[in-house]
Amino acid sequence: MSECVEFEEALRRSLEPLKSLGNYEAWLSWFKNADKRAEIYIAKMKVFLRKVSGLRVLDVGCGVGGACLALANHANHVVGIEVNPLAIPLAKLNAKRTKSGVIDFILASGLNMPFKEGCFNLVICNDVLEHLEDKHKLLKEIYSVLDDEGYLFLTTPNRIYPVEPHTGIIGLTLLPRRVANKIASMMLKVNAELPSLVTYKQLAKLLTENGFTHVINHPDWLLYEKTFVIKFITRIAKSRIITWLLTILSPLFTALCKKN
Repeated sequence: MSECVEFEEALRRSLEPLKSLGNYEAWLSWFKNADKRAEIYIAKMKVFLRKVSGLRVLDVGCGVGGACLALANHANHVVGIEVNPLAIPLAKLNAKRTKSGVIDFILASGLNMPFKEGCFNLVICNDVLEHLEDKHKLLKEIYSVLDDEGYLFLTTPNRIYPVEPHTGIIGLTLLPRRVANKIASMMLKVNAELPSLVTYKQLAKLLTENGFTHVINHPDWLLYEKTFVIKFITRIAKSRIITWLLTILSPLFTALCKKN
């Protein structure tokens, strides 16, 4: 059995409980294609970074290791940390497809990292910030493990985008969180606790207060987006104001941050 087939079968088994919620296929696709999304992220990083290879990289909340795989294939030494013990065996299966570089996985929290200060050149933190109440603690930990020339690449969903990304329910993000939790619980027939999303302004403030200079949703990054509407509008409308507006109202915030 090939490494790819072995990983996909194990992933399918692990996601079986989601079938009752009706979003099994969406989550399966999300985890299966994590390495492909990471290649888009790497292309975005190349706009600002001198190199994306030969680095010591930390992936905070690595999940099943898709981003680790993509980064290792660019000849990096990647360390992935994850709090879910069930994800680590899946990540190790996924890592068997590595073409170059090295990947290590550790069961650990982003709020209490088992690393010395300044030991990474690049930290990746994709779709993790919204799952933590103490966002400042996470960013302080990341700041600590980065070297003086290090970068943080972070993604997190947009609080004002009308579709809640984890459930796919329209309108939840526009409601108070307590109300949204009750509606999601009724619709999904489970006790739902939705993530704590941030607005553009809140994200910028969080990053600044924790010592990072940052670029969020830079217009040049739209070149790598797959959304047809964004591509179409930005090609017709050359106005930089319209382009910035599109990036602020996008479903996902993408930020490249550097230690001050």
